[in-house]
Amino acid sequence: MTTENTTTKKMNLAVFSSGAGTTSLFIARILGNRFLSPLCEKINKPVFFVENNQNFNDLAGKLTPEFEVVPTEVPGNEYSPVIANLDKHQINLVFLAGWMHICPTEFLKELEVKGIKIVNLHPSLPYQLIGRDIHPKIWAMYEEGMTSKTGAMVHCVSSDVDRGEVIATRELDLRTCATYEDYLAKMRGDGNDTTGVEKLVCYDALVKLADEFAHRQSNEYFQKLDWVLDIGSADMSLVHRGKVRDIYSSRHYPDWLFINTTDRVSANDIILTHVPTKGYYLNQINQFWHQLFSLSQIISGTRGSTMVVRRFQPIPLEFIIRNKLWGSMWSAYQGGQRDFNGLVLPDGLEKGSVFPDGPIFTPTTKGKKDRPITEAEILKQGLVSRSELATIKSRCLELFTDGADYLERLGIEMIDTKFEMAFDSQGQIHFIDEVFTPDSSRFIIHGRQMDKDALRKWTTENEQMILSLPIGSDGTRVGLELPQEVASGLANNYQSFYELITMGRTVVADASCSVSGEMLPSRCAILIAGSEADWAHISKLRQELAAHGILAVNYYSSAHKKTLATMEIINKWNLAAKVPGAKYVFITCAGMSNALSGVVAANSRGIPVIACPPAKDLDDLATNINSTLQMPSAVPAACILRPDNVAGFCVNLFKC
Repeated sequence: MTTENTTTKKMNLAVFSSGAGTTSLFIARILGNRFLSPLCEKINKPVFFVENNQNFNDLAGKLTPEFEVVPTEVPGNEYSPVIANLDKHQINLVFLAGWMHICPTEFLKELEVKGIKIVNLHPSLPYQLIGRDIHPKIWAMYEEGMTSKTGAMVHCVSSDVDRGEVIATRELDLRTCATYEDYLAKMRGDGNDTTGVEKLVCYDALVKLADEFAHRQSNEYFQKLDWVLDIGSADMSLVHRGKVRDIYSSRHYPDWLFINTTDRVSANDIILTHVPTKGYYLNQINQFWHQLFSLSQIISGTRGSTMVVRRFQPIPLEFIIRNKLWGSMWSAYQGGQRDFNGLVLPDGLEKGSVFPDGPIFTPTTKGKKDRPITEAEILKQGLVSRSELATIKSRCLELFTDGADYLERLGIEMIDTKFEMAFDSQGQIHFIDEVFTPDSSRFIIHGRQMDKDALRKWTTENEQMILSLPIGSDGTRVGLELPQEVASGLANNYQSFYELITMGRTVVADASCSVSGEMLPSRCAILIAGSEADWAHISKLRQELAAHGILAVNYYSSAHKKTLATMEIINKWNLAAKVPGAKYVFITCAGMSNALSGVVAANSRGIPVIACPPAKDLDDLATNINSTLQMPSAVPAACILRPDNVAGFCVNLFKC
């Protein structure tokens, strides 16, 4: 590749400082000696805009005479004199290095018009904390178990405080810091001012920004090479092991994470043991909700226990939405507590009381031991901004309402649920982790509570014994076995809940169907097709039913070839129909010699049957329709040919 040898203009840099100026001195050192840094070939000697306060004389004395220092004041947040000085020095980049003022929107707009980029050094990772006094807040979060890493970033300045496009980051593992003072030294530098995370990220950012400036000046464009991602050869490394999920990363996919939902179960913050199939169903439940509500975390789900997700920056909080007074909140209420996350509840409430103003928003910290935290405390700690918190609260309440409405139609009441959220690289907020699973929510189904309370109760009663057992490599207790009734009940909860919320989309073959303890919707259409080849016709029926708000459960089972399996389906729903308030309709889809509609109609007990045979064309319909129309006596099956008319008929049927 041949390039022209052209002279590139150097970037003019202005560094703003209000405090002691250690970062300014670091920048002065690397840009004052061309032998120390190659940046001198790309950036002219910076101009330092130092606030005219008690630190001015000391810092200005260290910078002059080698560098120009501009005494700077912004009374009333007035930046007009600052802009004039930037114009005078033909500045291309403003670097805020310890500038203790929020830049007004008008100033930012003026810089944008002039083509001047403005960036800020912030002593935390993207979307970790915002505002001032970051260091003590980070250390408090570490001591509470809310985070194990931090760092520093340089980001573009926007109207949202400490947000904006991230230019560079450097991380610090807090577990390597013995004390708060040790943490400060590793962040700021050990005296030489070159080893601190905050100084190094400044250098990284200046390198990147100088290259971008030179690129724009020379009008050369980087070539992006297309490369093929081969997931089979990805080198996986474990980045986090939670109570249930193992999270892996790959150098081939820096923006993705690979999650394996294990069979591990936990209660009372103790990882206990494994319950077979639990991880599979938990993962499938989570994938279902993400797909149903078009959530953006999952890139690719699987039919197993794994998924591929986008790498976001988690917010170290859990957002609990409660519809009723239940669980730990009820226990605290019984003990006399009335103030919950800043919301004061009246006296006289009972367990299960519905909150009068609708579901409530009760966030907690996410650390070694979760604790309630008020919205005011969240803002004070700088975990998110006021507008971001408002967005989070609104979206959590909205998703809870949507999920509760969906579940209500299945005969399920959602008591409460827990959400987790994160930022992407553009500052957009997303739901992450799990949504509406038995691990994160409490449900009541046909009067029966479905959650982990039985496991929690057993764990509480046996906690001393459990804690005496050694911990295995995956965090479970070696040699621990759950009682059979607890383990089987837990496994059945996950499987039954999955089958219920997905409305029976699994294919039924010869597996036996047990009604005992199984959760079924109280009102739905039951579609039975003679062959999986009829899936297109089934899909059309489901689509028309869904348009009228009718849930549909579908099976594939031939009356000729799988007679016993077909009878098990019929008998299961006959039994379910005995529950007060339950209402169902069978819709059979079989052509040619339509034995299916006859078998279902002859054995149905109180559930009407509609035959809607599939047909390739009019000739096919004319040839095979008679087997549907000519049913023997005592075999009451209606025949409706159009899926939209089937749905309309079901609407009227359910109104009766």
